[in-house]
Amino acid sequence: MDSLLKYLPLRLSRALAHQSDSFLSRITEIRLRDSLPFSVCIGSESFTFDENNELSSLSDGIITTSEDVAECLERLCSSSLYSFEETIKNGFIPLERGCRAGVCGEFTLSESGALTPSRITAINIRVMHLKREFGKKLCLHYQKNGLSDTLVISPPSFGKTTLLRSVATLLCEGELGTPLKTAIVDERRELYVKGMTWGLIDVISGCPKGYGIELMTRTMSPDAIICDEISVNECEAIKNSRGSGIVFIASIHSSSLKQALSRPFVRSLILERVFETFVVIKKDYSYDVFSADELKKI
Repeated sequence: MDSLLKYLPLRLSRALAHQSDSFLSRITEIRLRDSLPFSVCIGSESFTFDENNELSSLSDGIITTSEDVAECLERLCSSSLYSFEETIKNGFIPLERGCRAGVCGEFTLSESGALTPSRITAINIRVMHLKREFGKKLCLHYQKNGLSDTLVISPPSFGKTTLLRSVATLLCEGELGTPLKTAIVDERRELYVKGMTWGLIDVISGCPKGYGIELMTRTMSPDAIICDEISVNECEAIKNSRGSGIVFIASIHSSSLKQALSRPFVRSLILERVFETFVVIKKDYSYDVFSADELKKI
């Protein structure tokens, strides 16, 4: 958390510095919204602070100014907004150690048809968590049933990236008996954290997930590929990787397995038995593991 406070204007960082270590260690997001209360999230809950840096009601919360947002953006970009123009167009700024800042606001359409940000009005600093043992339960499932293609389902901020990071670490260090060659496709530079493991891990970052999956399949001969937040754009690459004998572990945003199944591309992947294991993350860093044969019971 200390490494993220440097991105905040002093009057906002003071509000966090005033809180207990226990509170700070659980924060998943830091939110700045122009002319609205400064807040943080712990899972699905939001918290605001008053002018005395105490937890407060929404109506008494410190109001973030446009100057606060501009100062934070400048710090996030190391005073070089131009250097991050391309990622900002895609709604994020990559930070060190697997953290990321999401941004939104006003965009303009140029004569060439390109969208460019004209004014950022909100920033969401996502806080990275390392929980090495979080993936133990899933690895126990693999030990009993064999390593299998896995889809992790979770609402935002419930720990899906943390789980993928843990599973990658455990697999490449030999949790299943022998170290597995594990590849991470990290499009937004938030899944892999340098130094998180001493195991057999390869990482490609900053490129579209579909391209990264195909490149890892062709060049690195991994036992497993892990990536976050798949979409319809990666379906073909995932299917091709499986055809090469590679196990795929991925995640999607969804509040439940039922909701996930309502998305056509997810239903298609499941009907084709692309995924054989399903993880549904719940509050407080807990989750359930299901096999494909158990889906009809849910």
